[in-house]
Amino acid sequence: MMIHAIKSALSGLSAYSTTISVNASNIANAGTEGFKKKSRNPLLGGTSGISGADGAGRNSRAGVL
Repeated sequence: MMIHAIKSALSGLSAYSTTISVNASNIANAGTEGFKKKSRNPLLGGTSGISGADGAGRNSRAGVL
């Protein structure tokens, strides 16, 4: 039973870490020409948005809009 609690806690920390990373990237690149911010849907996981200044966008998971 304790293993399930630890796995759940690690999953939550991983999701929080991804959210912080996405937010940090958005802040760091806010002034970059052509940058489109990314967003994270905690229910679907992954991130979506257009990355990079060249406009070549891609989703990290299928089904994330």
